[in-house]
Amino acid sequence: MLKNDLQQYLIQYKTKHGILPMKKTINTSIYNQCKIIFGSWSAALYETFGKVNKNFPWNKELILLRIRDLQIQLNRKPKSSDNWGITSAAQKYFGSWNKALQIATGSVNKKRYLDEYLKTSVTAFISVHHRLPLREEFDGQEYPYWEAVANYWGETKWSNIYKHINLSNLIIKFNKKHGTGFISVFDNNLYLSHQELLIGKYLTKNHIVFKKEVPYENSLHIFDFYLSELNVYIEYYGLATEDYQNKISEKRKFYNDRIVWEIFKHDNTVKKLHEYISQGSETIIVQAN
Repeated sequence: MLKNDLQQYLIQYKTKHGILPMKKTINTSIYNQCKIIFGSWSAALYETFGKVNKNFPWNKELILLRIRDLQIQLNRKPKSSDNWGITSAAQKYFGSWNKALQIATGSVNKKRYLDEYLKTSVTAFISVHHRLPLREEFDGQEYPYWEAVANYWGETKWSNIYKHINLSNLIIKFNKKHGTGFISVFDNNLYLSHQELLIGKYLTKNHIVFKKEVPYENSLHIFDFYLSELNVYIEYYGLATEDYQNKISEKRKFYNDRIVWEIFKHDNTVKKLHEYISQGSETIIVQAN
């Protein structure tokens, strides 16, 4: 059958049954021909009706069709902000909006459109929910796909992604009912626990230069703080479970004779830090076993 014949068949099916054709209800031969001629079943539905079944999953062919269709509607090259649904799907399946746009139209827009969209999406979530997002909440619906956010900045954790976003102007409340609820911005640094905030405030107010989240050498672990002028690292350990204790022991193996000040949940955070500062940086607090 020709392309027009297949489209007429699909239109007649919808007229007769009042719904879009579905894979499980359509003639197998028609379904297979649609895949061959249109590139995919969803592409056949979209080209014929301008939409697909509500729960039909995105695929690459459909995304490219939607981008081209959007370009025709707008009479210009579409931007990521023109349709967040298409943008999110493009980011998930192609890695970035610009890559999908390049394939669909042969050229791209300036990178800043995607950059602004992702930053705005993250800050909007925090402003609305007063907490950090979970990965599963960035699912391509109201907010972009987590994979798109992670791939864009080349990160694997939310805490690293926040480094790329200016959160200093956000008004953030502490939601105690949610496990990831604490967020605080102090002196342009983001803190994800109250104890970390206390440490950061103490160091800042005492004019002690520090960096947050410094990688361990040759490992996937991250130090919470590094005091560059003292050549000292700080680790805050906030749990007391057996599994967490095992993780602490594992992390200590990578200290490699560094000077590491450990602060635990049961400690008075500020008092403990003050004691360390008073003792001076020459004391190796923890030596790996």
